[in-house]
Amino acid sequence: MLKRGLHGTFHNVSRKHLQRYLDEFEFRWNHRKIEDGPRMEAAIRNAIGRRLTSKVLVG
Repeated sequence: MLKRGLHGTFHNVSRKHLQRYLDEFEFRWNHRKIEDGPRMEAAIRNAIGRRLTSKVLVG
């Protein structure tokens, strides 16, 4: 699934952000059998207290 996503969706992945891509694929895999509503709730719960600014992405 990771290999397909990297070649299909994300055509270029930098070493700097590789862990973020891996974390996203891990979340998708671990929540694949859960319906949309509970999956969205889990994603929001995981985002609480985290802030990703463009300065962090670019810097």
